[in-house]
Amino acid sequence: NRIREKEKAKFYSIGETVIVEREGVAMECKVIDHFQDDILYVEEIESKHRFLFRASDVKRQKIFYEEAEQDFR
Repeated sequence: NRIREKEKAKFYSIGETVIVEREGVAMECKVIDHFQDDILYVEEIESKHRFLFRASDVKRQKIFYEEAEQDFR
């Protein structure tokens, strides 16, 4: 089980944007680094605040549709 958690943290690439929830508020954050097991170091995009977050608590990855839409024009 520990190995799975470690792999989950690595699943989120450095520089990737993820949606996290902190104190009941969802916010977009950029992954800056990985720490032991399941810990991500993230920076909130709007405020530039940085904090540690469990990879297992990430709500979802931010997916960009603009590139896909351009391919179909």
